[in-house]
Order: sequence, then structure tokens, then C-alpha cells
Amino acid sequence: MWMMITVIAVAAIVGEAYKDYLKNQKKTLEIRASLLQEERLLEEQKQKTLLLENERLRLELDTDVAKYEREKETVLLEKR
Repeated sequence: MWMMITVIAVAAIVGEAYKDYLKNQKKTLEIRASLLQEERLLEEQKQKTLLLENERLRLELDTDVAKYEREKETVLLEKR
């Protein structure tokens, strides 16, 4: 009889400990999921920033090329 009571008590304690363990695991997974979501959003922002920077540099280059072409034409006309 004492043996059964002891087994039931140990099972209850182990069951409660396992329940707490699972609860902590769930919290950990939720935190990791949240971190991954935030990292994904950050990467999206980085990508958008990179695209904007590339566009800005392309426009700057186009402006410089056009300016160079105009100056080149002016110099050629002056030499005639």
C-alpha cells in the first residue's frame, strides 16, 4: 500500500515537473519565433535601404555621365 502511494506521489511530482518543462519550452519557442520575425523584418528593411541606395547611386552616376558628355561636347565645339 505504501509503495502505491509513493509511486503515485512520485508520478504526480514528475508529471508536474514535466508540465513546467513543457511550459518553459513553449515560452522559449515563442520568444525564438518572435526574434526570427523581427530579424526577417530587419532584413527586409536592409534590403529596401540597399535598393534605395543603389537607385540613388545610379541616378548620381547618370547625372555625372550626362554632365561629362555636355562638357565633352562643349570642349569639342570650342576646338572647332
